Amino acid sequence: MGGFFGTVSAQPCVADLFYGTDYQSHLGTKRGGMATFSPEAGFYRGIHNLESTYFRTRFEPELGKFLGNSGIGIISDHYGWNVVFYLIIGVGILGAITFFLMWAAPRDGYERSNNFYKNE
Repeated sequence: MGGFFGTVSAQPCVADLFYGTDYQSHLGTKRGGMATFSPEAGFYRGIHNLESTYFRTRFEPELGKFLGNSGIGIISDHYGWNVVFYLIIGVGILGAITFFLMWAAPRDGYERSNNFYKNE
């Protein structure tokens, strides 16, 4: 099992990300990771083994290094951080493909639909 938590905010999101991911601790006890993005500082990530201690005690000392308004966190029993990273990229690519396919759709779809039913 595992848990995933993500946040995007107008304010710094590190505390929300930390507590949101820690809330998922009952779902996984092997690995944990958090990553944040700040336009000024870029990406910062932390990945730790949780087999000998809790999520909170592993990540609390380095909370000051996480900066930014967006972040993701994971707790896992089976999969490492890389698998989740690739899954997030895959979902993003599928979303982008869907967006571009819908962009090419006719803009008068409702109007054509209404005309179809009026002509019957």
